[in-house]
Amino acid sequence: MNSDNRHLTNPNFTTAAFVCGILAITLSCLYLSLPLGALGLVFVTLNLRHRTPIDRPTQYALCFNVSACIYGAYGLFRLYQQVQLLLSDPAYLEKLNKMYQTMYDANMQSILRNSPALK
Repeated sequence: MNSDNRHLTNPNFTTAAFVCGILAITLSCLYLSLPLGALGLVFVTLNLRHRTPIDRPTQYALCFNVSACIYGAYGLFRLYQQVQLLLSDPAYLEKLNKMYQTMYDANMQSILRNSPALK
């Protein structure tokens, strides 16, 4: 029997986690960092199910994915704040109302009031 215990972790899960982490950081402008970072964390967890010591590539993948999840959550929080600020600005609401009138020949308030998603 081979007593070499260095290769107990699955390199495919490490590679998948590393790629997910890099893609999550790279595609953060498309708000994909949170789902890709979470998927990378799933791959790291699947890699660590053998209860072996964490090797260096797995450590890097873990750092990339945790930072991507944090950055993605922060980005979504900032997006939520910006939308709230825009919708509370009367000048922006007037521009939005004019856009709805030219596109749909209706008032924005009436469209929002009759929207089934908001009922």
